[in-house]
Amino acid sequence: MDIAKAIPAPDAAQGIERWITPPTTQPCPYTGLKHGQFYREFVKNPRIRQARMGTGESRGKRLLWLPDIFEDIHRRAAEQMAEGGESCE
Repeated sequence: MDIAKAIPAPDAAQGIERWITPPTTQPCPYTGLKHGQFYREFVKNPRIRQARMGTGESRGKRLLWLPDIFEDIHRRAAEQMAEGGESCE
């Protein structure tokens, strides 16, 4: 399955403007990624707006802007296709 086709394009994703939390026990309902995969790909990614709600550096709830995540996925897919990569279908 081509994940870039399964996820709305950045323009279409603008209608889905919300902050989301990284998945904990279940895969993310928007990307299908599990906790570890989600963190490796999106947390501390400078292209994705993030906010932390809590009192300390290591405690609190992390929030990520969903349209930025979609945009990053599509940007990576476009780069892969430009490099001559194959589709994931």
